[in-house]
Amino acid sequence: MRLAIHQFDPVVGNPKHNLERIIKASRSVGADVHLFGELSVAGYYAQDIFYNMSVQKEVEECLVEIENVSRETSVAIGVGFPKRNDSPCQKQLFNSFGLFGEKGFTQDKVCLPTYKEFDENRWFQSGTLEQVKIRQIGDEYFGFLICEDGWNSPYGGMPEKYRLYEEDLYEMLFDEAQKNKIELSAFINISASPDYIGKQKLRVEMFSNVAKHYKTPIVFINSVGAQDELIFGGRSFVLNAKGDLVAELKGFEEDVYVVDTKKINEMLVVSKSYDLFAELDSMMGCYLKGYFRKSGLVGKKAILGLSGGKDSTVVAVALKRHLGADKVVGVMMPYRFGEYTAELSKQIAERLANGLGIEVREVAIDEMVEPIVKSLNLRVNSLAHQNVQARVRANVLWAIANEESGVVINTTNFSEAAVGYGTIGGDLLGLPLIASIPATMVIKYLEWLKLIGEDALDEVMINRPPSAELVPGQLDADELGDYDYIDPILESLRMNYGDHVKVREQLLDKSKRENEQYWSNARKFEDKMLFLSRKLINQTEYKRWYYNRTPQLTPFSWLRWKWPLANADMNQS
Repeated sequence: MRLAIHQFDPVVGNPKHNLERIIKASRSVGADVHLFGELSVAGYYAQDIFYNMSVQKEVEECLVEIENVSRETSVAIGVGFPKRNDSPCQKQLFNSFGLFGEKGFTQDKVCLPTYKEFDENRWFQSGTLEQVKIRQIGDEYFGFLICEDGWNSPYGGMPEKYRLYEEDLYEMLFDEAQKNKIELSAFINISASPDYIGKQKLRVEMFSNVAKHYKTPIVFINSVGAQDELIFGGRSFVLNAKGDLVAELKGFEEDVYVVDTKKINEMLVVSKSYDLFAELDSMMGCYLKGYFRKSGLVGKKAILGLSGGKDSTVVAVALKRHLGADKVVGVMMPYRFGEYTAELSKQIAERLANGLGIEVREVAIDEMVEPIVKSLNLRVNSLAHQNVQARVRANVLWAIANEESGVVINTTNFSEAAVGYGTIGGDLLGLPLIASIPATMVIKYLEWLKLIGEDALDEVMINRPPSAELVPGQLDADELGDYDYIDPILESLRMNYGDHVKVREQLLDKSKRENEQYWSNARKFEDKMLFLSRKLINQTEYKRWYYNRTPQLTPFSWLRWKWPLANADMNQS
């Protein structure tokens, strides 16, 4: 059987638009069956649009049209969609997959993820196990699973604590096949699986373990594109019965691949390696293009402050790479030039802008800041004085964006967001492109960009000590310490939800040579961990509520973090 894997980028809440593209795609290649990803008709996540009954009616009309097209063309079309649930005392929808055509069927998702970035229990009712069964298509047999349904196998190699459901759909389907003496052609996973760097390697390894255990091929069909904070990398794949990768679709763009399901075990094995910084760069491009396209901003310019620091440098390069140099405006905003804003900062910013070919403007803010400082009698170099500078700069960027219909891009990195290095009404505003990327990773990403040919970059831009330049001679390291030292602590605090015991266990492990800087001076580590913990947990959570939605480029995304604002009395022992 010729099965077409369609790596599809739906628009949330627009079923009719998605329908047109699904039908067009299903006619673009010859196949017996065309399969699209999870919730491909309505988009993943459509969030509370799922509750809109007019949209639900559109979904149902689209399914009728897909059924008609399938009948006319004599090919089966499989799509994900929200299905109405009329049972009393239950959620009003199922997260469903339907195959339309001969021997068509509908199957509801059983394992509904409600953790970290997932919130499916808000909208959906869990499907029953009775409707999970072997499906015959032509003269072959398949087991279908919807995204999370395929992540719960004890044979996947994931730690047992991450198995959140009693149900094991692989085992159920395999037992049914064994009982009825049926040979399964493949398990087929219909997904909208969000990415972050490193996840594809984990994903392939997990599914490979399952395929190997059941000696059954796996076809993984993933969505692609960006939606708000989530980035779907596509990279759908086919594994043979030995768990070997025999096909992988393109990353971060739409693609289609036709596989003969009877010949999966005869296909050549694909050798694949994953470069984290190539992934990061591709994810940024996918996010930026998706955000601008789906927000009706195509052709609009991205506006950012160019400070001569690493963060604005990396954001400027990413914008140029993925939106085009003609769509980027860098604004230098010196204050008391030579005293607060260093001459080197201006030189770097100008050199970068010229090297990238982006527009650069200079707006000195002295005449805007000084009247405020004077009229309010603010102490020079006080926090209030520093914040006025940041807020004036934000006003300049937003005024330009408003006047020219542009989009302000925030340049705050993860490390700064973690410790509250940002001003409400100032540099916390705008699209926070790199707020899930630690400061040390920003440097490594810049080094990678230079290595692959971004000639606008030089060693001074990459290795210059970071400073906000809000007071003369200020350096981030003076208060926080070196980012090489603090980033692993911040990352551990973030991923362990502020649990000091787990952070100690992770970083004071003497068996890990890379952690020697911590366990060789445990007193220094303890002081720094407590200092950063207070910053991260007690003092700065309210600031993160002012951020726009942050793209999930790394596991450290603030999308996964939910913390009470009022928590100053929590035990910090």
